[in-house]
Amino acid sequence: MHVSFNLPLEWRDEEWQDYYYVDENYKIADAAVLWGRDKYIPGTHMSLSFQFQKHLSLGRAGMILTDDKSVATALKKMSYDGRDPDVPWREQDINTFGCHYYMTPETAQLGLDKLQQAIETEPRQWVYTDWPDLTQLNIFKREVNIDPYLQTK
Repeated sequence: MHVSFNLPLEWRDEEWQDYYYVDENYKIADAAVLWGRDKYIPGTHMSLSFQFQKHLSLGRAGMILTDDKSVATALKKMSYDGRDPDVPWREQDINTFGCHYYMTPETAQLGLDKLQQAIETEPRQWVYTDWPDLTQLNIFKREVNIDPYLQTK
């Protein structure tokens, strides 16, 4: 099996606050540190993080916000091993790349338990200077071919 993702990514020096666009053509926004009511930008696909340092800290969790139903359906399948969650897997001809990466009921409950406190607490405002310059890390100073890692025998 060979998997290829054809998103041309490039380094950009950009000053940002709360979110930035990973890809402006596809309207993909990394909003991992964003928190607040009515922050969603219509027409985008915004990734949120609930990692332990984030405002709503759940450990390992996140979500993608979108107002495009077809994208939401495709992302749901991808988070569920490429399967349609409403059809028994034995009855499916899986045709979508997927990962086993959906939020567990226990983590969702933890989020509900912490939600009111998160709403009532002023979030930290993150900016680009809160992170190191990734272009200076050795791993990003060389080309990395990930194809061998995506192939299975």
